[in-house]
Amino acid sequence: LVLFIMPLLSILIFFLTNFRMKSENTRIDLALPQKIGSKHDFPDIYYIIVDRYASNSSLKSNFKFDNSSFLDRLENEGFLIITDSWANYHSTAHSLASSLNMNYLTDLLNEETENKDWRQIYDLIIYHKVGQYLKKTGYLYFHFGSWWWPTTKNPQADFVYNLGLLSEFSNTLFSNSVF
Repeated sequence: LVLFIMPLLSILIFFLTNFRMKSENTRIDLALPQKIGSKHDFPDIYYIIVDRYASNSSLKSNFKFDNSSFLDRLENEGFLIITDSWANYHSTAHSLASSLNMNYLTDLLNEETENKDWRQIYDLIIYHKVGQYLKKTGYLYFHFGSWWWPTTKNPQADFVYNLGLLSEFSNTLFSNSVF
């Protein structure tokens, strides 16, 4: 019991002291028109991050698995599959912060080499420019959260659906142990 409670207490203290879900200083207010057209004129936009999902060529060469049928199905549904792409950053947090704000994190990364405080990165994920832009142009924002706290929910979203509070590892650990 002590071995379980002590690390849990340390994690809880860390999150309570270091991460605030709301930060006003990173919000970016874009000077955009309130409405561009009717909501019915807009196409649906899906931004899906399949984190740590290998490319079809990697799956074929390393695991002898052909994922073409899945990718073909997505393409047939109108999704754009970008092959031979690489991430700009070493972490999902940095990649999301960059893509959701339509900008590189060059200045922020130069500061962050000495400072390991990622609050600015997380704030850029939570209060991103893409969400602000879409809301100002009349879109409804449906946010499907994950277990990772910066993406669990989003204050800009009209509707939030959370797909689980535990990571796959934690979920497996709790379902297959005394817990």
